[in-house]
Amino acid sequence: MAQTYKLYYAWGACSLASHIMLIEAEVPFTIEAVNLQTEKTASGRDYYEINPRGAVPALEIIDEVLTQNDAILPYIGDLSDIPAFCPVQGSMRRARVDEAIGFCGDIHSAYAAFFTFGKVKGEVGERAMAGLKKRMRQLEAWLPEGTYWLGPFTQADAYAAVLISWAPGVGLDMKDYPKAQALKERVWARPSTKKALAQEEAQRNKAG
Repeated sequence: MAQTYKLYYAWGACSLASHIMLIEAEVPFTIEAVNLQTEKTASGRDYYEINPRGAVPALEIIDEVLTQNDAILPYIGDLSDIPAFCPVQGSMRRARVDEAIGFCGDIHSAYAAFFTFGKVKGEVGERAMAGLKKRMRQLEAWLPEGTYWLGPFTQADAYAAVLISWAPGVGLDMKDYPKAQALKERVWARPSTKKALAQEEAQRNKAG
């Protein structure tokens, strides 16, 4: 019997990137929603018993739990036989994928003030927006025209697309970042992304 993994996720969160990649890698898995306000899973468990840091995603693997997209995304890639997802350890290609995933973490951190304080205003809001725009400019300069970030689709594209999708919610106009917006649309058009969004929406509707 194939090993089944369980992904703990939250609607609209960065865990969507891991969800997309589990589908892309054709890994057998189940999902369970986490309410980050009540800190409970859909089955009623205290989420801090699963991940003591309380964040999503978390990937349950038999009797272990792996956390952080920076660790989960490469791990999922190594479960796949798709070369772009699992470059050889120690190769420059592997380092480039890790580098891009790591930079996604920098973009993620730039959103932190918005998610910590809600609708930030005044000087704090200006600083937060300036920091986010700086990271988006850096991403825009890094991205190629008309293709995925590193050529073939990788985990970095899934992670970046989720982060880019948050821009309207914090008031960031994407007109200055056309390559980033195109990347998000390219990822959103993939069957894996459509399936992941549909699965999460179905659980959301079921929960009411």
